[in-house]
Amino acid sequence: MAEGAEHCGGRRMRRDSLHVTLEFIGAVSPEQLVRLHDASATVRAAPFEMVLDRLGWWPHNAIFWAGCQEMPSRQRRLIAALSRALLAAGFQPDSRQHVPHVTLLRQARCQEVRPLDAPIRWQVDDFTLVESFLQPSGVRYRVLERWPLQECA
Repeated sequence: MAEGAEHCGGRRMRRDSLHVTLEFIGAVSPEQLVRLHDASATVRAAPFEMVLDRLGWWPHNAIFWAGCQEMPSRQRRLIAALSRALLAAGFQPDSRQHVPHVTLLRQARCQEVRPLDAPIRWQVDDFTLVESFLQPSGVRYRVLERWPLQECA
């Protein structure tokens, strides 16, 4: 658990479920899933390092998270390329401002949020298509496909 979370209670995310959402699509039909997969497979972007250097808490949805003060430009380009591919495939990407973050606690109740003692560096070398399942024990994720990020010519 990140330093600074000791003043928050809630349900910890399992280590194997930590992720950053690039685009949230919601429920899809089997036919839409094929289009979603095909669109994602066309995306080309370079790897990047994400520096998680701040903690936050959203009381409205009880999420305690780690995020970055500034989104890496390569991450912006990846999100833009993915959004264009999804739009061309008939999906409507979320129009809200993207806040890159990793959810650390769900059902969080925080008294205060302290700053991180040191940033967490996360090397991003691929992106995935993930299916989520809401269960009584929490959200479970299953990776459907993984695409490597490669330096672009």
